Amino acid sequence: MPSSNIGCAQSCLVISIALAIILIAAGCFGLWAIADYILIDILGWQYRAPFSGWIAPSTIVASLSALRYLILL
Repeated sequence: MPSSNIGCAQSCLVISIALAIILIAAGCFGLWAIADYILIDILGWQYRAPFSGWIAPSTIVASLSALRYLILL
């Protein structure tokens, strides 16, 4: 049954767009997860660097201080 007023139609549109975005994001993540599993576990291709620990706080501070120069550009 079609909506009786414009407010209901707009809310249905917003909800359907939000649902579509969520479904597309979940689908993309699923495809990435499958490709990641195949490349690493089946083919043995280590395309990512191994996790070496947390980022040092000095690295974060240096990156943030360089960010202000990029903002000025």
